[in-house]
This record gives sequence, structure tokens and C-alpha cells, in this order.
Amino acid sequence: MENNEDCVDSMFEVAARTDDALQECLTVLRSSSHKLQEGLEDYERRFVAWWQYLDVFAGPRANLDARLHHNPEIKDMVVSLLILLTRNLQLCRLLKTCSKL
Repeated sequence: MENNEDCVDSMFEVAARTDDALQECLTVLRSSSHKLQEGLEDYERRFVAWWQYLDVFAGPRANLDARLHHNPEIKDMVVSLLILLTRNLQLCRLLKTCSKL
């Protein structure tokens, strides 16, 4: 049987992709003065507070991946939620495309 951790990206990697998508979305909204900008900036502050408080981007032995090593169900759930958030943030590309029409 395959180890469950081999099937799931690390929270470190997924959170980094989420942060990249968040920054990209904010760039799109700021460049178009979109009404969602203020709300997304609030979510950005909350996301930063979350990863700082939980040391998501800490060193390999101290980060959230390491601390949840023995709790794969919780890790899988957090990774799934981050993936969902990233996909939703990537929809900002549609805003950029639609604003050119």
C-alpha cells in the first residue's frame, strides 16, 4: 500500500502556490480598481496571519508539515482546502480577461 504522504503535496508547497495565486489576484484587482480589492486584501492579511502563527513556512523540522506528520487526515484536509482556495483565486485571471473585452 502506498504511503498517504506520497499522494499529497506538502502544505508548504500548496500554501506557497496559494500565496502566489493570492498575490496575482491582488495585482489584477489593484490594476483595475476592482470592488473586490478591499475584501481580498483582508483575506490576504488573514492568510498571512494563519501561516505565520502556524509556522507553515518554517524550517523542515518545525513547519506545519512536520508537526502534522502523525495526523495525515488533518494534513490532507488542510491541503485540500488550500487547493480549493488556490483554484478559486486563479479565477481572477478571468477578471483580467473579461476586463479587456
